[in-house]
Amino acid sequence: MPVAIDVGERDGAAWGEGVLEVALVQRDALPVHAQAARWAKMTDRQRELLWVAAHLEHPDEEFTIQELTAEAKRLLADAFSPSHANQMLANLVERGMIYKNRFGWYSFAVSLLGRFILRTYAPASATFRAEAR
Repeated sequence: MPVAIDVGERDGAAWGEGVLEVALVQRDALPVHAQAARWAKMTDRQRELLWVAAHLEHPDEEFTIQELTAEAKRLLADAFSPSHANQMLANLVERGMIYKNRFGWYSFAVSLLGRFILRTYAPASATFRAEAR
């Protein structure tokens, strides 16, 4: 949802001189770029897990380990077991990439992180399942 940047006024006149155009920015767009440093420090397997999460039907909403492992089986040749996904999610929660909402439910820590992942990362082609290519 776009939000307008507020322009202050003093004594009825806008600050500064000339015409100021108010730009629209997408909410939470800036914090995603702050995650880029954390993204660079993650392992390839953790990146694959988040890439799978970004491919879920509603990635900006809550998801479960069962949904992640089912999607990983569909997309990856070497899918995650539920216990391995659970361990990696716990690590990603500690790193601030994933937020644990309630028992068994997770979401991205930043609302647009899924889109960032889809734009910047693609696993090696050898990891894809033949049907998913």
